[in-house]
Amino acid sequence: MERRELARTVSLAVTVAPSGLRLTASFDRADDKDVDGTDEGFDVPSMRAAFAEAGGTLNVTTCAGGATVNGTIPATNLRRRAR
Repeated sequence: MERRELARTVSLAVTVAPSGLRLTASFDRADDKDVDGTDEGFDVPSMRAAFAEAGGTLNVTTCAGGATVNGTIPATNLRRRAR
């Protein structure tokens, strides 16, 4: 995010709980351009495919000058993939 999206600030949180894994990443762009998920380098389709392959979901919320990416994978899918 930082390199490709010219982020001024990047926040990343990964949580593993009994319910599963949750990833939240937020950033704001240093150039204040709108982020719509289609910018070159903002590879939402491949991130969404990776989460879907693991049985999870990925959503992107955009706003003027930034975005938040939320991904989840249920615990049952994590245990199955670990075997």
